[in-house]
Amino acid sequence: MHGRGTYSFANGNNYTGDWVDDKKHGRGTCYFANGDKYTGDWVDDKRTGEGVLIWGSKTQWAGDKYEGQFKDDKKHGRGTYYFTNGNKYTGDWVDDKWTGEGVFIGAGGDKYEGQFKDGKKHGRGTYYFANGKKYTGDWVDNKRTGEGVFIWADGDKYEGQFKDDKMHGRGTYSFANGNNYTGDWVDDKWTGEGVFIRTDGDKYE
Repeated sequence: MHGRGTYSFANGNNYTGDWVDDKKHGRGTCYFANGDKYTGDWVDDKRTGEGVLIWGSKTQWAGDKYEGQFKDDKKHGRGTYYFTNGNKYTGDWVDDKWTGEGVFIGAGGDKYEGQFKDGKKHGRGTYYFANGKKYTGDWVDNKRTGEGVFIWADGDKYEGQFKDDKMHGRGTYSFANGNNYTGDWVDDKWTGEGVFIRTDGDKYE
């Protein structure tokens, strides 16, 4: 086939669009047997270029939607993924995974802006919690690990090292009431050497 046309495949898929040498090539829409629908660019029978993919009822991602760039049938480049639960991701993709810079907004109001790798928060980024808390710093495999700043809704603030989502290493905790602790931390607790200074001037080392 060559030109524009519609073809129904034996596997249940149905394609209407451009053809070149019997391959989907150009612009077209494909309805898949599992209920998926893709409208966009094709190159040599593969989704490559700009397009919109909506997952069908027979898949675990039923109702989810992706708008953006594709390469060799994978989400690759820039794009936005809309989850049926209300979550949304906009940013870079590499081989079907969030990799690069992006923004994730949770249905509950949480928001993350920063770097991703293989679908996880990884690198530098800022996480805004719906309850008013905020973290800016390093991430490793979806966890706060490295250097960062965590601010609580009540005004408390911690600047220092983290490991696996906990204050761990060296850091300074500034209380909203003016008290201050600088020193060692292990699993969110003051453990090791440190200095605690109260607002009234009392100091413990």
